[in-house]
Amino acid sequence: LDRRITTHRKGRGALFTRINQPQRLLTAKPYPSQREARQIEAQVKRMPTSGKRLLAHLWSEQYPVDERTQKALALE
Repeated sequence: LDRRITTHRKGRGALFTRINQPQRLLTAKPYPSQREARQIEAQVKRMPTSGKRLLAHLWSEQYPVDERTQKALALE
């Protein structure tokens, strides 16, 4: 997670996140493997915006990122 955030902050992530810098981390949902996490990420990226917003809302309640983690990642 730290490495991904750093990559995005340095402008070396996906085009969307290079143009639209992340403001804060909404959630961090754990997965048993990196492969499964990437599969879910690909599915989410194909979703319409309304679905992504709903998912972000649900996951942020189920897998919240505490203030301490936010500060450690320097996203606020």
